[in-house]
Parts: sequence; C-alpha cells; structure tokens
Amino acid sequence: MDLLDLGVLDLFDRLVREDVGFVRQEVAVVNFIFRGVIILLLFAHPETGEDIGKTLVRRLAERAALKHVDEPTSSGIADPEAALQEYQEAAEREPDAPSTRSLLARLHLLVGDNETAEELLAAVLADTQGVDQRDMADAHYALALLAAARGEGGDERARLEAAIAADPSHSDALASLAAHLASEGETEPAAELFDRALDQDPDNVAALLGRGSLAAADEQPEEALGYYDRASDADPEYAFVYVDRANVLREERRYEEAIVDMTRAVELEPEYYWHYLDRGRLHALAGDRDAASADYGRAIEIDDTLFIAYAHRGNVRFRRVDPGLVLADYERAISLRPDYYPAYPFIALLNAALGDWTRAAEYFARSSEHEPQELGYLLLSGLGHLFAEDATAAAEVVEQVRTVAPRDSWYYDASRLLLGDLDTVTLHTKYRDHRDQTQAARMTFYLGAAEVLAGRPATATLYLLEAQDRTEADYLERYLAQSLGDALEQGEGAGPR
Repeated sequence: MDLLDLGVLDLFDRLVREDVGFVRQEVAVVNFIFRGVIILLLFAHPETGEDIGKTLVRRLAERAALKHVDEPTSSGIADPEAALQEYQEAAEREPDAPSTRSLLARLHLLVGDNETAEELLAAVLADTQGVDQRDMADAHYALALLAAARGEGGDERARLEAAIAADPSHSDALASLAAHLASEGETEPAAELFDRALDQDPDNVAALLGRGSLAAADEQPEEALGYYDRASDADPEYAFVYVDRANVLREERRYEEAIVDMTRAVELEPEYYWHYLDRGRLHALAGDRDAASADYGRAIEIDDTLFIAYAHRGNVRFRRVDPGLVLADYERAISLRPDYYPAYPFIALLNAALGDWTRAAEYFARSSEHEPQELGYLLLSGLGHLFAEDATAAAEVVEQVRTVAPRDSWYYDASRLLLGDLDTVTLHTKYRDHRDQTQAARMTFYLGAAEVLAGRPATATLYLLEAQDRTEADYLERYLAQSLGDALEQGEGAGPR
C-alpha cells in the first residue's frame, strides 16, 4: 500500500475539505440574473475568484437577455454580439417602449457594456407614466445585477426588494433575494422566498438550486438531490446544475455518479477550468489517479496560473511518477501562492527523496512554523541537517523538541536519540511492545535513520522495514523510511548527493 492510500496527503486534502481561509475560499457568488446559480464555492485565490465572478455575470446575463424572448435569435447565446445586433434592429421598430429599453439594457449586459445598460435602465425607471409594474421590476432586477457585480451588497438588496415591491410575483427577484439572504446566513427567510419563487414558477432553476443548496447545508442530501433533479429537468443545458448535484453526491461518497454529472458539465463548458478541477478531485477520491492527473493537467492547459491545480496534480502523482516532476508541481504551486503551507511537508519529503537534505530541513522547519503542535516537523528538520552534515544546525533544532516535549513522549525520546543521549538498542527494546503502534513505528524510523548516520546499513534496513510494517496509519516518516531503505538497497546512502 503506497503513501497516497495511507492518507498522508490528508494534510493537503483536509484544507480543501474544510474551510481554512485560503484553499477553500467560500466565495458566495450570488447571481441576480434570470435562471442562475445561487451560491458557488470557488476553490480559488481572490484574483481568480474575481475573474470567475465576471464570467458568471456574463453567462447569467445571457440568460437574462433571452429569457422573455418568444422567438430566440438564430445566433443563440453562443454569439452575444450577433444577438445584440438582431435585437437592436428589432428594437428600432418600437424604440420608446419601456420593455424594449429594458431588454436592450440586458443585452448590453450580455456584451459587458454595463454603463450603457445602466443608462437605459435609469431611463426606464424615470418614465413613471409609460412603465408598467413588470417593466419597473425588471429594471430594478437588472440594476441589482449591476450592484452585485460591483460588490455593492446594500444597493443590490434594495434593488431586489424594489423589484418585488413592484411585482410580488417576480419569481427571479424572489429567488435572487433569497440567495442574498442565504449568503448572509438568513436561511429561514431565504427558504420562504425560494418557495414563493417556485409557487410562481415551478421550473425556476435559481430557486431550485437555492432550495437544493439549503437542503444540502442542512444535511438533507436526498431532499437536495430532489431539487437538483428538478433543476436538471428544467434546464438540462445549464452546467452548474450538474456541478451542484455532483457536490452532494461527492459528500455521499457516490463518486461514480458525481463523475457522470461533472462529465456532463465539462461537455457543456469544455473551456471552464474549474469543472476539470472538480472532476479531477472526484477521480482521485474514486481511486483513479491517472484520470485525476489528466483533468488537473487540462485545467493547467486552460489557465497555467492556477496554484491549486498544480497542488492537486502533485497530490495524485505523488509516488507514481518521478519525484522531480511531482516536486515541480508543488514548487509551481507555492511560486503562485507562497503562503500555501500545506505543500511544505511534501516539498520537504520530495527533496529528501532526491537527496537534497538541506532544502528538506528548510521546508520541514517551515512546516513547523505553521503547525507548531506537530513536533515531528522539527525532528525531521534536525534529521535533515544531520544528513546534510550540519551538526550544529541539527542540535539547535532538535534541542527545541527536547525542551518542550513531554518526557513520557516519543518526541522526547527521539530528540535524545538524535542528540546522542540514547542508543538505538535501548529505544528499540522500549518501543517493541508499545501500546501505540503508530508512535512506535515513527520512533522505529528514527532508529533506522540513526543507524544510517552511524554507518550501519544492515541494521538500518531492518529498522526501516519494521517502521513500514508496524502500522498502516497515516504518518510522514513512513515515506522517508521507504525512500531511505530504497537508497540503501541501491547503495546510494542517504547523505547529500
């Protein structure tokens, strides 16, 4: 069983699964367009999140522009400029109608001309005599979209409330206000508004996705899937229906079904790199790391600045391809995101495997700065200095462990071993029948490393094999035990090379 199967890379995946602030930034991209996504979790840094927000605004604006058209343009939403031209020509036949101006405003949103759109919408609202309530609601709704795109949450909410006041049956405004409330944690009123939207339009995709999101957050997966199934029936060409449903299936560990949904999303939007990231992660969870690596690689082809794509690919390629290639992925990730500390332990491990113990010691020390409670990082940093033949640096680091570690802990014993105060035979006897097999295995690794440093490869090999065999638990030293053992078997030693 290799390291990935053992879950050592859980240090990485934990930060993807949990909200820790910078790997999984829960960017609530709440749409205020007709038939849109409610809340999208973006695995991105702020710059990328901003770009995706603009992409969503544009995509959803296309839906807003075309929703109330009885005979859609032959150009379709795939050619927004042609659609704009056709509708402008049609609008010339009745240029002063408020509904025409409102439609034109949404079409300007479609091509990214927000300034002209805002002017047209303001004109619609200023025409108090010629505008009916539905036109006013549509105008307020489109202005809410602009406010959302600008990050003006207060104005956005006010516009949505004005749209509903003008037309209480405006299902899209109801759904979008519900999404806004949900993003602020007001789930009960959000659910009520989603239900009101569905009362007006049972096929309102925004409301169905929003209701599904609330059910998923409330740990009601079957209810959530029911809403997502309805959404996919209502709009089978909308990729994010499948993304949201795949997220619930993933949490239920129904990976193969989730992969089917994400594959459909990829088919609908083949140039949208986050679909490849999401499907790649599903492939990894299902155990198909080759497919996962291919998806991460495709995401990188589309945008080679995605730090998380390199990190994920490093994850699934770990121990499967040349360590130098995996190291290149992790180093590219931290060059794009220097504070991405989950990569540090694996950069250290890979450098150790490649014989660069000085750099390994450096990155183990950096890992300790971010997880100071794990004293094993300092021990590994000290060991790296010893293999790099820097005894002074090693003593300084390991002494820190000896000073703070509880005296009845394996950390304390390992620190004394590396400082030369205890011998391997004594410690092997002590840990032979230790109650905690993981601690015993980690300690046994250091016994093997000490024997390597002492120039006793035969004894070192026995200890390193024992360290791997004692337990299949998750611990970093297991990988080093194997890489050191492999180096000894190949007659390369463990020092700098």
